[in-house]
Amino acid sequence: MFITANGFEPGTSVFRSLETATHTLHWLGLIYIDGVQAGPASVAKFADRAARDLPAAAASAKGNFFLTMHDKLSGDKYAFVDGSGLVHAFYSGAGVSSSFLDLVATERLGTAEINPESIVEFLHFGYLSFGKTFFEKIQRLPAEQIARISPSGQLSLIPKSGCGIDIPPHSSLEQFLQNFIASAASERISVDLTGGIDSRLLAVALQYLGLSFELAVSGMEDNADVSIAAEVAEALGLELHITRHRVDDFETSLPYMFQFCDGLFDIAQSHNSHQMQNERVHRGITLMLTGVGGELFKDFWWLQDFPFYSRKRPNLERLYAVRIAPTGLDHTFLLEPYAEFSRNYATRFVQKLSDYVVDGNTQTYDQIYYRVKMRDLVGRFVSNHIRFLPCYAPYLEPTAASIGYHLPRRDRFFENFHRRTVTRYKPDLACIRTTQGGISVSSEPGAIVGDLYKYVGNKVFRLTRKLAEKTFKRRYATNVPTSPNLYAQLRQSGASRKALGRLKECGIIAPHCKIEEFKDSYLGRVVTLAMLLDWVGSEPVSLIGGTDTGSRALAACGASLDSRNEKEYVIHRNRL
Repeated sequence: MFITANGFEPGTSVFRSLETATHTLHWLGLIYIDGVQAGPASVAKFADRAARDLPAAAASAKGNFFLTMHDKLSGDKYAFVDGSGLVHAFYSGAGVSSSFLDLVATERLGTAEINPESIVEFLHFGYLSFGKTFFEKIQRLPAEQIARISPSGQLSLIPKSGCGIDIPPHSSLEQFLQNFIASAASERISVDLTGGIDSRLLAVALQYLGLSFELAVSGMEDNADVSIAAEVAEALGLELHITRHRVDDFETSLPYMFQFCDGLFDIAQSHNSHQMQNERVHRGITLMLTGVGGELFKDFWWLQDFPFYSRKRPNLERLYAVRIAPTGLDHTFLLEPYAEFSRNYATRFVQKLSDYVVDGNTQTYDQIYYRVKMRDLVGRFVSNHIRFLPCYAPYLEPTAASIGYHLPRRDRFFENFHRRTVTRYKPDLACIRTTQGGISVSSEPGAIVGDLYKYVGNKVFRLTRKLAEKTFKRRYATNVPTSPNLYAQLRQSGASRKALGRLKECGIIAPHCKIEEFKDSYLGRVVTLAMLLDWVGSEPVSLIGGTDTGSRALAACGASLDSRNEKEYVIHRNRL
């Protein structure tokens, strides 16, 4: 979807539309108003409210969505995303778009205009933070604001009313879920279920409150998430669909996966979840729910300060070292000026985190988790999948997130909120072990005694593992759902070697580097970034501002890629 002063261009995405006497609306994803059926009925209700108070109406709309609206009376056009910011939309002087790649093509941006710092960040993490894209001209639309395009084409941002998780909640989690269920009753729903605590709480609560749904999990045969999820599904009496990650088509799927991720996410990280969503679509599912965000109801994100949860000031450096980059960043394979950006990245990142500091260490960590980590990382998954299957993260809805944010620390310590709630809804299921150190989620006295030492042991184990990751510069991932052959296949593929050559030609990676020397986590990012440079290189390269070494190298690379790959990538772009 692309919106300018001249009108709307739906593109190839599956947008829904609604026409009223005063407005024309288009939307992508799940949108609902409490007490109103999700979809057209809720959008009509929103339009009615927007005619009186647009900022308040936008803040009242729930779900994960991107919505555009044309006011027929004033000629103004508006666009905004859900209050949790999980659906990514982008704006520039040309307009607002649900697709970053579409906006790049419209702006006709070239390789010389790519921000070198964004290249470094993407190579290290596989996504971009703080609303950035690869171009300064294109920014992510903030969750707290509405883009307005006047009839003359001037773009401005209008704040929504009453946003933020710091606003005290006026309902319980149960009441919130009841309102959602009333709005989503006509959907065919699939709920993510793992061996963890958060997805179990969500599934148990939804069934208790009367929602019909299936369960789905992704993982290999020996994955604890799969075996525990099977126990939980049996206790709930629900069917569990298991996705076994297949990588036989990985290399041939790269062009499609690049577009699927909108050029903004590591394609290797997305391959498994895409298969899972695709299987859901074939089963006739119309809405997928995820339990991500349940960390706001427990002390998971506070690990770095365990057990000192009452400090007035946060330690942002420790948060970065434990939560953001526990293994540190590898600067050695980068050429200048990219290596310099990499060496200074931690300092700049921590400085940006200071914008989210509030009174209290744990409150600050929650703000960063919700407004940075979830929007940047989980938001990219939601934005990828929402193009063909609506997704929703109920825990991250501002109403629900506020409930978790304002829980007393004692309720979040030892998963007490989860324990009380699951035990009240289904006590027998609460006794089933979890992947969190083998603890249960039961609030029965006997279970609590048995779980207490496991809880402390799990905290110590996780802290020790983070220390080991920092010391030995490697991740110790466990219980991953992806195929164990994924990165071996990617490392041996022609695509990865070709991609490494591209980045060397562009002056980003040192000539002496070999694909065998890269950590697994970097492989998908190298391939994705090389495909982006190829894709951008098929456009005319602008040399405006291209004065530093990195920009000149990218400009030269863009000219080379233009002549070498134009036909291939023009085909890919035309499919967007």
